[in-house]
Amino acid sequence: LTLTGAGGIGKTRLALQVAWASLDRYAGGVWLVELAPLSDPTLLVQAVARALAVEAPPGSAIDAVVLDWLRPRQALLVLDNAEHLLQACAGLVHRWLTQCAGLTVLATSRERLGVDGEATFRVPSLSIPLGQAGEDPLASEATRLLIDRARLLRPEFEVKGDEFATLASVCQRLDGIALAIELAAAQLRMMSLDALNRRLDDRFRVLGSGLRTSIPRHQTLRSLIDWSHDLLSDAEKMLLRRLSIFASGWTLEGAERVCSGDGIDHGEVLGLLSALENKSLVVADVKRAGVRFTMLETVRQYAQQHLRDSGEAGAVLDRLTEHIADM
Repeated sequence: LTLTGAGGIGKTRLALQVAWASLDRYAGGVWLVELAPLSDPTLLVQAVARALAVEAPPGSAIDAVVLDWLRPRQALLVLDNAEHLLQACAGLVHRWLTQCAGLTVLATSRERLGVDGEATFRVPSLSIPLGQAGEDPLASEATRLLIDRARLLRPEFEVKGDEFATLASVCQRLDGIALAIELAAAQLRMMSLDALNRRLDDRFRVLGSGLRTSIPRHQTLRSLIDWSHDLLSDAEKMLLRRLSIFASGWTLEGAERVCSGDGIDHGEVLGLLSALENKSLVVADVKRAGVRFTMLETVRQYAQQHLRDSGEAGAVLDRLTEHIADM
């Protein structure tokens, strides 16, 4: 099973909770392999061996030793943050699962591994308030998290009746992304809820300091999305920034009309769009009338900055205007 979803959405936390709840089901143990610090895919087996506390005797290959250790055991192996090592992880997981009848693998990644028999679960954003009159602000996960984290820093923090709408706005604008909400809560040491809400137009500057114990890409909102962006091909980056011109979603036909040309062929758009959806940067909303695509507002603002910096914004906007006029 691979837990997929946007960066900061809570994949690791969910995987750890599942692993903790599964301890009694696996006589061979539940083992966590943290892949975020690993940059060299050739060292993947060694990382697994360290997690299992397995050592290779002189003259023995470490991958064979790990396989021999796993083969007779009923074990759960958690591979956390696998997106930058997809090929290596897929090869090893395929080999292990075909030779170890008692092994279960739980992976977290912004993209599925692509292994036979792989089930995927896209981790959703936290539920967010609708901002309607009379709504219980504590009924949503996002608001509860924001209040909880704010009180860790300011025990006296309270949301008064006239601030509930502002609280809802903050959670909505941050798309219910757990990490973004935690970064926002940290700013409430120095500013009011209303000031935070007004400053979210420049969210990448405001949400710029996380926990020192977090992995580097989880310490700021920008570094979180930088990580996903850096894993894209040049063509995928180009399409992502052009898609940010759509304010509230688009169709495949709209993407082909507006985003093709000047480096992207019309026939390439479908494949590139599918790749961005697989990598959790685009969301496909399937309805009876067809499929519409959207992206989280935080991702869209990030991509818009890249569109402005690329010098393509004027041409893309012209194509969007022509497309809407034709409709």
